[in-house]
Amino acid sequence: MKRNFYAKPLRRWKFFFKLIGIKNAFNFYFPFLGAGIKIHSINKDLTSITTKLKLNFFTPNYMGIHFGGSLFSMCDPFYVFILFNHLPKQYFIIDKKATIEFLLPTKKKVYATLSITHEEINTIKERCEQKKKITWEVETFIFDEDNKKIAKINKILYIRKLKNV
Repeated sequence: MKRNFYAKPLRRWKFFFKLIGIKNAFNFYFPFLGAGIKIHSINKDLTSITTKLKLNFFTPNYMGIHFGGSLFSMCDPFYVFILFNHLPKQYFIIDKKATIEFLLPTKKKVYATLSITHEEINTIKERCEQKKKITWEVETFIFDEDNKKIAKINKILYIRKLKNV
């Protein structure tokens, strides 16, 4: 079975990662650039990514606070990215469902840390070995600079081990 076109990143991402680094490639990604989203840090083993969002002239919603779509976007692709870099190539990983709950409006800088432990990665591998396809749920909070919870994001990822890749 050939790998589905959704199952691997576009070649241009690998090119940009090599050319300017992962952090800069994400920071210059036009949807993030336009929304004011920045990658603050990525740990060396690619299991944790911290994103930040600062309100500027172009990014507030009609009420002058953080736009909900930007809050969601700052957390959107990174769990798939982390897993894709830690699971063998015969794994298909994609978002299945995501929700956001807005807890507190703010104009302050906000940040989110998205991480997956090596133990969780091993658990995902083991469950896929047993069942071939699984869903994995993760919860993330977005905080402001005073460490107040601004939003809660729940994501469900679909992970499947493909045959004969």
